[in-house]
Amino acid sequence: MSEQLRSYRCPFCSSALSRYSLSSDNDSLEGDLIKCSTCHIQIPVVNGIFYFTESDNDVYLNDDSCFDRVKDVIIEKRPDYRNFMRVKQWRKTLDPYSAFQPFNESSRSIYPFLHLISANLKAGDVIIDTWCRTGWSSLFLAGLFPNQKVISIWEGNKDTLGYQGFDFWLGKTVRPTNLEIVFHDLNKPLPFQSDTASFIYGLDTLHRYDQKVLVPELLRVLKDDGILIFPHIHLTNSEPEPFFERGERQLHGMAYESYFRKVLAGRGHKAFVLSEPEMFSLAQPTSIVSDPGTRDYNAMIAILPDKLTGKKLRPFDYKKYSADELRILVNPFFVYDLSNQAVTLDREHLNGMVGHMMDRHPVYIEKVQSTHGFKLTEAQARIIYLSQHGYSVSQLIEKFEFDSSEIFVAIDELIEKDILQVLPISEQGVLLQQYHSKQAVNTLHSDHTIAHLLPRASLMYSDQPVIINSQDDSKISFEEANALTEAIQARLRAAGLKKGSLICISSKPHFEAILVYWAATGMGVKVSIINSSQPLHIKEDILREAPPSIVFADTELRLRLETHVVVFDNEEIDIPSLFSNWLQDDFEVAHSDNEELMPDDVATILYTSGSTAKPKGIELVNSALYESGKLLAESYHWKSSDRILMSAELDSMSGLRNVCIAPLFAGVTIVIPKTSSNNTVLSLMDEIQKHEVTILTATPALISQILKIGMRAKAQISSVSRIICTGASLPPTLIQEFHDMFAIPIYNYYGLTETTGFCLGEPIDKEQGKEGSIGIEIDAIAQIVDDHNDLVVPGETGNLRIYSDRHMKGYLTRGESNLVLKDGWLYTGDLAMRDRDGYYYLKGRKRDMIKNESGEIVYFKEVEECLSKYEGIQDALVGSMSDKGQEYLVAFYMVTDQITQKPTDQELKLHLSNQLGKGKVPRTIIEVEQFILNQRGKIDKKEMMATLNAGHHAS
Repeated sequence: MSEQLRSYRCPFCSSALSRYSLSSDNDSLEGDLIKCSTCHIQIPVVNGIFYFTESDNDVYLNDDSCFDRVKDVIIEKRPDYRNFMRVKQWRKTLDPYSAFQPFNESSRSIYPFLHLISANLKAGDVIIDTWCRTGWSSLFLAGLFPNQKVISIWEGNKDTLGYQGFDFWLGKTVRPTNLEIVFHDLNKPLPFQSDTASFIYGLDTLHRYDQKVLVPELLRVLKDDGILIFPHIHLTNSEPEPFFERGERQLHGMAYESYFRKVLAGRGHKAFVLSEPEMFSLAQPTSIVSDPGTRDYNAMIAILPDKLTGKKLRPFDYKKYSADELRILVNPFFVYDLSNQAVTLDREHLNGMVGHMMDRHPVYIEKVQSTHGFKLTEAQARIIYLSQHGYSVSQLIEKFEFDSSEIFVAIDELIEKDILQVLPISEQGVLLQQYHSKQAVNTLHSDHTIAHLLPRASLMYSDQPVIINSQDDSKISFEEANALTEAIQARLRAAGLKKGSLICISSKPHFEAILVYWAATGMGVKVSIINSSQPLHIKEDILREAPPSIVFADTELRLRLETHVVVFDNEEIDIPSLFSNWLQDDFEVAHSDNEELMPDDVATILYTSGSTAKPKGIELVNSALYESGKLLAESYHWKSSDRILMSAELDSMSGLRNVCIAPLFAGVTIVIPKTSSNNTVLSLMDEIQKHEVTILTATPALISQILKIGMRAKAQISSVSRIICTGASLPPTLIQEFHDMFAIPIYNYYGLTETTGFCLGEPIDKEQGKEGSIGIEIDAIAQIVDDHNDLVVPGETGNLRIYSDRHMKGYLTRGESNLVLKDGWLYTGDLAMRDRDGYYYLKGRKRDMIKNESGEIVYFKEVEECLSKYEGIQDALVGSMSDKGQEYLVAFYMVTDQITQKPTDQELKLHLSNQLGKGKVPRTIIEVEQFILNQRGKIDKKEMMATLNAGHHAS
C-alpha cells in the first residue's frame, strides 16, 4: 500500500515521493519505505524518523535492504542503547553545549521575533528546523507552535544523540504529534517541495554549510510570505574578549548584508543583520533596524517579508500560554543546594565545564553575576525541585497551598536570575534536557507504574534469569516471568479482581510471592503486605481493617480466616489451595476492561510498626515505588550481571523495592533463599556463596553477625561487590572492622516507609566517606530545622524533614497522616545534623534524649557513638530510665571476639567523661552477649529496657 507524501520530494531528481508500509497494520512504528518512482531511490523510515542519509537505489537490488540495515542499527540495538545510557549516567560525561542550549544566548536571540512569527503563521503551516543537533530545537518549536507541523533536520549518525538517541528520545510514540525528524545532509538539495515552509529556523546553520547550496535551497522551500531566521552567525566585525578560537565560516556583517541584498532582489523580502547580544537582552519593544556594522562578533540574520517592515520586536511573555502548556527548565550551570536554599555559580562545576563555557560566553556571564550566592525562599526551593521532575506549571500550582499569584512572583524572580526558563514545551522536552544536563535517563511520568517494568525488562533481558529459586535451583527468565505474570493476571480476573481490588501477601521469601506482586500491581490491583511472623491476632485485625479478596500466604493461615487463602507451593504439603493448583484450576477467561493505570494509583499498603501495638498501613503509589527503585539501582550502579539475595520479606522497603522494583531497571537476578536460610546467618552465607551473590542488602545487626563469624565468612561472601545498609545508623567502628576483614564497601542509606525509602545515601564514588554519615540527599530536599521550622546552621542538631515527590499517599487510617506530613514536608521524627559539605548525621529520635541534672540536653546517639569508639567495643545502645522524676542514662554494649581484656564500668565511664563531660555519663552500663532484635532485624530498644526493668541484668 502506497501513500504520496506532501511537503517532500526526491532530493536527487525532484520527483514526488510515496510511502510504502512494511507493516501489515500500516503502523509505521517499526518501519516504512519512501520510494521515488523516477530514480528508484528508497529511503527507510524507522519509528517515524526519515533516514535520507541511508538511501539506496533499488533498480538492481529490488529489496528492502536499506530498511533492514537501519533496522539492525536501531531496533535491534535498543537494549544496548539503554544500557549505554545507564553507564554514561554513572560517568557523568556531559556535552556542555547540549546542556546549555536552552539558556544559551544564541538560542534565545530568537525570542523577540516569536510574536511576529506566530502572527504570520496559519494552522497547518510547515516549519523547518535546519540544525536539530541535540533535539532541543525540535521540541522547542513544536511546543511554541502546536498548530503547525515542525520538520527538524539533523545531518547523520553522529554527535550527542546519533540514530539511536533520536530513536529513543524523539521516536514517533514519545515526541509531540506535530513533529517529524529527518536525517539529511544540508550540503545537498533539500528533500522538500518548493514553497513548503512558512518559517525556517536556521540556528547555527549559515556559517556551517555550503552557502552556495544551502541558501538557494532554503529560499526555494520558503513561501513567498515566509520568515527565515539564522540565529547565531560568526562575524569578523570584532573578536571575543577574552579571546577564544571560533570555527566555521566567518564574514563581516556588511558582507552578509550585501550578499542577501543580491539573492533577495525582486523577492519581496529584506535581510536584517542584528546583534546577538542585543536580541538576547532585549527588555523593551523596539523597531527592527539592521546593524551590519555591529561591534559584536556574533549576529543573527532575519529574512522577513516586506509586510513586516516597521513591526516591533518584543520580549517573550510566557504568561500568554496556559499553565497546562508550560513547563520549567532549570539552568544546569548553577549549583543548587536546595536543602540550604542557596544557589552558586561554581566554575569547577560539571568537571570544569561551567568555567569553560563562561569564558566562551562573556555576554551571558554579565547576566548571571548577581545569581551567585542567591538565597532561595522555601517555596522557590520546592519550585526548582518539582521543575527538575518535569511538572507542568499547573501541576506545580496544585502542589502548593497558597495563591497561584504568589507562585508566579517566586517564578518571575527565578527567571530574572536566569535560574529558570518557563516555556510551552512537552514533558519529553524537559526529559531530554535532563539527559543532556545531567545524563538522567527518565521517561514520561505517565509510564511510572509498576506495570511498565517487567514487560520492558523482558524485552531488554529476555532469556537472562530474573529469579533463582534456591529451594530447587530452578531459574525463571525475564521472558518467562512476564508470561507467568500474564497467566496469574488472567486467573485474578477470573476471580473477579480488577483495578482497585485488594489482595494480601503474607509470606517468607518465595518466588511465587514476587510473581503475584508483579501480576497484581501490573493490572492495578492493590497489594497489602503483612510480615509473616506477626502474631495471628494482629494479622486478623489488619485483614478486618482492609479486607482483601484473596490472601496469598505460606502458612496455615487459611484455616483461621474467612477470606479465601492461596498457599504458596510447599514440597511438604499438597492441598487444593496450593498456588500451583489455584493457578491451574479450570476457569473462564474474564473480559479485561483495560482501565488505564495511573502513576498516582495506590499500588501497595505496607504495614509498619507504629506508636501502638497495631501496625500502621502506609499507602504507596506506583510512581513513588517506581522512582525509588530506579534511584537505588542507578545510585549504586546495579547492572545485569549482578545478583541480589532476598534477605528480607516484602513487608519492608528493603524487601519490596530492593527485590521487586530495582532489579527490573537493571536486569539484576533475584536469589530466593531456602526457607531455612532465613533463620541463621550461616545459611545465608551459604546462599551467597552458592549463587555468587554480588549485592547484599543488610542491617547493622546482620553485618555484626557476619563479623562474628570472622574470617570463616571471607570465602563465602567473596562474590559480594557492595553492601547497602539501612535500618539503623551504622557505627563507624563496625564499617572499619568489616572493611579491614573483607574489603567490601558498605554504603549506608536512609529512608522511611513514609518516604518510600531511600532519600539520603552515601555516594558510590566516595573515597573514604565521612565517618558516621548517612550520606547526602538522593533526589530529595532534606532540611535540618528548629521547632519553628527555620533552618539551623550547618553543624547544629535539629529536626530532619524531607521533601520529595515520593512520599506516601497517607496512612490507611487517615487521621494519622497529619502527624508527619505538613505542607508537602515529611517530618521524620529524627534528629540530625548536616555538615558544611552537605553530609547528614543521625543524632537520634527527637524523643531519644534527656535533660540531665544540670538541664543540659543529652542525645542518646552521641553517647552511643562515643562508647562504640572505645577499643574492643563492637556496638552500643543507650536508653533512659527515671528515678524519682529525674531521667538518667542506661547503656548496653557488646564486645568484639578479638578482645583480650574486657573494660570495666569505671574505665568506660572515665572514657565517656573525658570525651563528653560528666553530665553525659550513663548511671548504668551493662555488657550483653547480643542485642534483642525485632522482626526486621533492628535492635528492639523497648525489649532491651524491659529486661533491665525485670531485673535480668545487674549494673
